[in-house]
Amino acid sequence: METNVVSNTSSIRHEIAKLVNEFALLSKSSHQAVWNSLYDHAKYVLHKDYRLLSKNEGRPAIQIVEEDGRLSELLEISKKLLNPSNLMSKDEFLNSLEAMKSGG
Repeated sequence: METNVVSNTSSIRHEIAKLVNEFALLSKSSHQAVWNSLYDHAKYVLHKDYRLLSKNEGRPAIQIVEEDGRLSELLEISKKLLNPSNLMSKDEFLNSLEAMKSGG
């Protein structure tokens, strides 16, 4: 039973890391910036500042999330936040600004 729990936890951590890596690649952002953004969102959803705890305790934030039993919740946040459909090119962004200016 314990091996299954460890395996599931490892699988969830792997899935979160995969989402972060893919999003960083597609958005041309640093991995660290994507992780920071994820933990910033998690702070408001989970009501706990894992980045600050990580800094204060000198341990990886993902480890603290895991110890709190909240990896599944972080995965759900990751799936929503790091969805590639949230990305737009610079041209798409500028066009959307122009559309807003013209009221369209």
